Amino acid sequence: MVFHVVQNLEDYYKNLMDKKWNDKLVICYFTATWCGPCRMISPDITKLGESSENILVLKVDVDECEEVAAQCSIDCMPTFRFHLGNNLEPTKKLMGADKNSLFSIIGDLLKYLNEMKVANTQDAGIKKDVQQVKKNTDVEVPYLYNPIPNHKFN
Repeated sequence: MVFHVVQNLEDYYKNLMDKKWNDKLVICYFTATWCGPCRMISPDITKLGESSENILVLKVDVDECEEVAAQCSIDCMPTFRFHLGNNLEPTKKLMGADKNSLFSIIGDLLKYLNEMKVANTQDAGIKKDVQQVKKNTDVEVPYLYNPIPNHKFN
C-alpha cells in the first residue's frame, strides 16, 4: 500500500525525501474533514494511492498537521502538490477538486517518468558498447616502412 496519512512535519519530510520514491511520483494531498470537495475526491485519490506502485500519496489533514500546511503555504482545500525526484519544490500544483485536471496531470507526470526510465536504460546500454579511449602511451605503434631510408629531406 502506497497511501500514507501524514502525522506531523517530520513524517511528511521523511516520506517526501525517502530514496525509494526517487523515480516515482509523490502526490501530497492536502485535505480537511469539513471540506465538501475534499470528501468528494477522497475515494478516488485513496484508490489511486492504494492501487499504483509508481505513486505515493501523502494525505495531509490541514487541521491535524498545521505545521505542514503552513510550511507548504496551503490556503485552499483540496490542494495537490506533485513531486518528482525527491524534490522539495513541487513539479506541479493543483488547487480544487477538478478530477479531469487531477488525472491529466498524473497521466502527464507518469508518462514523463516512463520516458525518463527508458532514456536512462538506453543510456546505460550505450555506455556498455562504447570503447575505452586509450592514452597515446598505451597504443601499440605499428612498424612504419620507409621506402627511401637514405633520403635526406631539406
